[in-house]
Amino acid sequence: MNGESTGTLMPIVALLIIIFGVILYLFIFKRGRNKGQEMLQSLGFTAIAPDKTLERRLAQLYRNPNVILREVFQRRLPDASMYIFALDDPDGVVTPRGIAVLSSNLSLPQFRIFPKIDSKQFGLGGLGNKVIERAVATAGEKVEFPAFPEFVEKYFLVSEDADSLEQFFNDQMADYFSRSQLFSVLAEGDMFVFEDYGMFFVKNDLSKISQSVRRAMEIYEVLQTKRVV
Repeated sequence: MNGESTGTLMPIVALLIIIFGVILYLFIFKRGRNKGQEMLQSLGFTAIAPDKTLERRLAQLYRNPNVILREVFQRRLPDASMYIFALDDPDGVVTPRGIAVLSSNLSLPQFRIFPKIDSKQFGLGGLGNKVIERAVATAGEKVEFPAFPEFVEKYFLVSEDADSLEQFFNDQMADYFSRSQLFSVLAEGDMFVFEDYGMFFVKNDLSKISQSVRRAMEIYEVLQTKRVV
């Protein structure tokens, strides 16, 4: 009899443990999400519903028609709108957190900047860069600027409009990116997206988010310095 009672009780206990675990996870997840929202609000961002127009713009920028926009926050600037967002597609996460700037002050050729691995710091950096180079080759024509060796050492630059990019890219841009930490930039027309890889791993770190927002603003200022004619 005791054996039967124990056999009946064990599945109930296991079920209660699972239910408790799910509730605890949801509580922690909600608490973390709320904390993240509070941090973004302290930086002037407001949570907004995912916008289909913005989603289509990002789909164009990422060259991925299946992207799904979520967790969108907007900050209005005097001459631009800044968005912090997450982007998925049916196969997984496209970016867990990106920063987009949309402004009529921007007139950008299509280009993408991807970071290189420091081969001096990492033993397999050279091999890793070859793998990255093959991957980014699918995003456009590789563009190199021998006049800016510090930039070339740190970043891959690809574009579907290399001629316009060569006219657009200047000393100030090369100097800024050469002094920067590793991140990616996707740009076209009146919009660019900035992805700070460090922000992926410390999602609710106010100082890191604030630093990334400042960096996006710096890039915005740099990219306004010259327009495509």
